[in-house]
Amino acid sequence: MTVFDFRPTLNAPYDDPHLWLEDVEGEQTLAWAASQSARTLRHFGGTQFDRDPEALTAIFDRPDKVPVITRRGQYLYNSGKMPEIRTTMAPGPPLPPIRRSCSPPRSGTTASHPGHARKTAAKLQAFGYPAYF
Repeated sequence: MTVFDFRPTLNAPYDDPHLWLEDVEGEQTLAWAASQSARTLRHFGGTQFDRDPEALTAIFDRPDKVPVITRRGQYLYNSGKMPEIRTTMAPGPPLPPIRRSCSPPRSGTTASHPGHARKTAAKLQAFGYPAYF
């Protein structure tokens, strides 16, 4: 079995022509980045590309677009936009504020798991109720 040693030596020095780009605050690197940005804007900054965002927004935000949820590894991805859910509540006394605690709840306390408190607080804030963290 052949083992390759890729460390630089005098016979085979490590000559990286782009090593100077690692100096992210150097004048040469900043000038190069600015020139590349200008080059990109010259190529893609024309009027024919101004209409693309509006067209894509109209395509992806259609109300009849059915969301498709796919799984990749441990994550779920939603390819569509859910319609806004309008919920009305009858007027009444405001709910008490939520107390969030990072410690496990003890008997007789109002503490809850941080994840549950965060979700509940977000739901209550959506309805205009106060939620304290």
